[in-house]
Amino acid sequence: MQLNPEQLKAVETIDSNLAVNAGAGTGKTKVLTDRFLYILEKGDLKENKEIESIVAITFTNKATQEMIERIRDGISQNIPKGDRWRRFYRDLDRANISTIHGFCAGLLRENPIEANIDPYFEVLDDVLSCQLLNESIQKVLGNWLDDKKDTLPMMKLLNKNKIEDLKGDIYSLYNEIRTIGVSFEEVKEETLTYISSLEFKEEYIQEIIGLIEYIMSKSRSNAKILRIRDDDLWLDFKNKDFKEDIFTYIEFIKEHLGNNKSAQEEVDRVHYLIDCLLLYKEKEYLWIYESLTDILIEIDREYRLRKAELGGLDYDDLQIKVLNLLENPEILRKYQEKYRYFMIDEFQDTNELQKKIFYKLATKEKPLDRQNLFIVGDPKQSIYGFRGADIDVFYDVMNDIQSKNQDKVITLKTNYRSLDTILDFVNAVFSPIMEDKYDELVPFKKSNNEIDIEVLEKEDIQGNADEISYYEADLIAKRIKSLVKEGRFKYKDIAILFRASTRNYIYEEALKDYNIPYFNSSSKRFFYRQEILDLLNGLKAISNPYDKIATIGFLRSPMVGLKDTSIYWTLKYLEDNIYKTILKIKDNPIFNESERVKLKEAAALLGYFYKAKSFYSLSEVVSLLVDKTYFIESSLLKAEGDQIVANIYKFIEMTNDFQAEHNKSLEDYIDYLERLKESSESEGIIQSEEDDAVKLLTIHGSKGLQFPLVIIPEMAKSHKHSSSNILYAKELGIGIKSKESEGLFQLIKKDKQESEDEELSRILYVAMTRAEEMLILGCFGKNSGFKKMIKDYLPSDKYRILSDIDMEKEAYIPVKTLGDNLTVSDVKSTSLPLLYDLGGYNSKEFISFNISQYQKFKICRRLFYLEHYWGLKLGMMQESDEIEDIDYDFDLKEETKILKGHEKGNIVHEFCHKYRDGMDVDNLLLEIVNSYGIEYNQGLEEEIRPYVDNYMKIHREDYDEIYTERPFYLAVGDKYIKGIIDRITIKEGNIEIVDFKTNRLWNKNKLIELYEPQLQLYAYAVEKILGQSVAKSKIVFLENGDVAEVDISKDKLEENFNRIRDFIDYVEQHKDLASYEPAVDCDKYCIYQAFCQPESR
Repeated sequence: MQLNPEQLKAVETIDSNLAVNAGAGTGKTKVLTDRFLYILEKGDLKENKEIESIVAITFTNKATQEMIERIRDGISQNIPKGDRWRRFYRDLDRANISTIHGFCAGLLRENPIEANIDPYFEVLDDVLSCQLLNESIQKVLGNWLDDKKDTLPMMKLLNKNKIEDLKGDIYSLYNEIRTIGVSFEEVKEETLTYISSLEFKEEYIQEIIGLIEYIMSKSRSNAKILRIRDDDLWLDFKNKDFKEDIFTYIEFIKEHLGNNKSAQEEVDRVHYLIDCLLLYKEKEYLWIYESLTDILIEIDREYRLRKAELGGLDYDDLQIKVLNLLENPEILRKYQEKYRYFMIDEFQDTNELQKKIFYKLATKEKPLDRQNLFIVGDPKQSIYGFRGADIDVFYDVMNDIQSKNQDKVITLKTNYRSLDTILDFVNAVFSPIMEDKYDELVPFKKSNNEIDIEVLEKEDIQGNADEISYYEADLIAKRIKSLVKEGRFKYKDIAILFRASTRNYIYEEALKDYNIPYFNSSSKRFFYRQEILDLLNGLKAISNPYDKIATIGFLRSPMVGLKDTSIYWTLKYLEDNIYKTILKIKDNPIFNESERVKLKEAAALLGYFYKAKSFYSLSEVVSLLVDKTYFIESSLLKAEGDQIVANIYKFIEMTNDFQAEHNKSLEDYIDYLERLKESSESEGIIQSEEDDAVKLLTIHGSKGLQFPLVIIPEMAKSHKHSSSNILYAKELGIGIKSKESEGLFQLIKKDKQESEDEELSRILYVAMTRAEEMLILGCFGKNSGFKKMIKDYLPSDKYRILSDIDMEKEAYIPVKTLGDNLTVSDVKSTSLPLLYDLGGYNSKEFISFNISQYQKFKICRRLFYLEHYWGLKLGMMQESDEIEDIDYDFDLKEETKILKGHEKGNIVHEFCHKYRDGMDVDNLLLEIVNSYGIEYNQGLEEEIRPYVDNYMKIHREDYDEIYTERPFYLAVGDKYIKGIIDRITIKEGNIEIVDFKTNRLWNKNKLIELYEPQLQLYAYAVEKILGQSVAKSKIVFLENGDVAEVDISKDKLEENFNRIRDFIDYVEQHKDLASYEPAVDCDKYCIYQAFCQPESR
């Protein structure tokens, strides 16, 4: 399709700033793609740097990939023009096309020292960021409650009885402020300055008196305002004879003002004047604002510390740190020279912080004087206010561009998506709602029908909200069925768009009633589905035999199927843990034969997995758990079998993704899932997007999509405004709702509610403009929500009302046969299962390495191969993704120990990490041991206490900075080596590294030799990351408290790093067992000897 004149102008205007207001369906994506290609052809670009000189910012990763593919296609079509285009095609991988977060992360990774960040920082996901921030808030509020005398009075004034009541408000406030790009110190100054500047205007009192008397004269005899005529408070106020606090009178009048159509303008004026006077009351409570802003500053500091310990940045950090980075003139100049053109998509959903970044890059001396900024968006589609998007930013930038380039704002109005019948309806509804901010859409497509909009409504319907939704859902399902039977649409042409997914299960049930296939991407109940709870209980029971609740849940689930009576007797006879108890009572005659069989099977199953978790990877444990319990087969017998199976496979896929990305333990995975439960996770997919199935999704999720038929249900659903008691506004600062004063809060709240109402109208606009051929609105219920919003503007000649359809429900077929893609291959069960030839083991690719792998390689190359290519973990050495102590104590003649070497190491390391001065050592040790599912008894205490006591002798906290369990990532060619440093301390600029070891000191010199490369690598990594020399690097052997310093001279560090690099190169180039020879001085007790016997030694 050829570009229209407005589109062509947007594509070819590349020598000045340009703002494009692109209505829904007006070809915005084509404009962006063609403009990128036009710049390649005509732009002022350095030769061989053309592709990377253009920055294109998209809203989502999906949009990024779509744009790259469109540009790739465009370049390929231009290849016949010459070799330049062939080079462009080859260089496209270097293109700066990404989300704002991807762009910022790239700048930071190129300038880590200048940005003062870890070069190998990780971008924290939302779940972990949320956890860290909540922990920071909890800690700071707890400390303030203990230490600051103002905290309790502040909480009482805020009507908060406990910390938990305040956490939510502070969490929302903290996140909102960070999207603005101002520091919390600036927020404090802004707030206190504004409140301090407030003046009490005496002249307002006289004006209020005059206005009230006028309103009374225009009021009916029963009007609310007339009730105060003879009240002493009004008479004193009228005569200015103030016997009470002035605010008592003002609040009294405000309470009794009411409404008056005959004098509404005067009523509104009185409200305004009263609100202005009440603002002055904030001065009395300035101390609350000081305390709260100080708390925010402290939370920010604590949150930054927690992120720094993990070497991570959250999404806001990426932008904040880039903005700070660009304050460096040399850095700014470098990127201004590198980036010649900026194109930003979906600019209506940006924020003040992002605006500041691009203004920096597009400005040399005066704002935007580089004339290279292109923004495109539709303010009518700005629907991400809850994520910090600020529609005013779009208008501000558009005005800035227009003031400097008079004709450089283009509006795209021609809609290529929807039929004229739909657009006429949309224009008629939204023109009066959005007023001067609405640009009418011009249809390109003509309909063969007079009407393509239906309103589903039944005036006499009775019932509560859920009951009404059932009526509406039933009619929607019938209408879908009838339209498909008529041949007008296929199921895959239809989308049901929800404002929220809280009640969409009602609509799912209705679709099932009429045997309508559907694909739901909006359900957020995944972690609360019973099958997922059963799987999680199973993993917890395997991980920790002492987790009684999880074990009971697992045994009662369909995975095992014990009756409640069996559970009762098991608990009645409980000894130590449930597994051991079942072993003792499984043959007890109190159980019938079938239950005895189940108990034996349950014991065998638990016993198997207690051993299997050491042999198998995390993914294999989960697959085995599903396979051995016949969980899929039994689930298919249930009414929702297809959804249950889809969820089980989604859980397996999540496990595989977690292992691939993190390669951590079962316990780490359980912790990860518990954190993830607090987020919203969609259920597994029954149908794919390509299948002939109705799509259910949220309106936000439909952004950028289009469907032949769009159905918007629950139009009458009410909207609730934000309920936070602490709000923030630019230029005003923070407003607090307290028992005594809320003037500033109400001022901010009024503005925010107006913004929320405007965004609500934009959400409905987005939903309606997804429709290509037909639009259906579900308007069952009372006059509220969207229904109320549009009721007065519905063009009666452009829609028809549908109240019912005569149709019988159909039998829903819940069980479908499983395809081959859903079949789990049989897992061979044997005492040494990994001796089987398992596909893929000899073709393993290492993305990362750690020092433990290198140490094992040095000890015995065959050992390394067996563990890291074949995945064998048979107990000789234990290792996770993190660097652990190697248990090199193989003397089988020693007395039996309660703890394995790695268990002891984990417990002691966690104690060293968590202990702080003044903590109860016994309680902390008990808590840590129990967290590993290990019984704490006298024998264990005697075994582990010497290590703890030796640590206590050297523990100190008088450093300037202390970092514990600090992860790092160090590039080695195109791979990287990672690890966790036990402790880094800094005092007066001197850096010291400490690593704690719990090995038996069978040969101290041998152990020092073994661990020396580890400590040298740590020192090398710290020096590279921090850019400072390490003064000392030492090993502390906690068995007896001995300390050994390691040589960390520059030559030693380089030599060690080169050896590690040689190790990585060797592993990358050698994939077969024969290349990994057994050690010459092999330990006679090595459990892997069977793999070496065929070799001639």
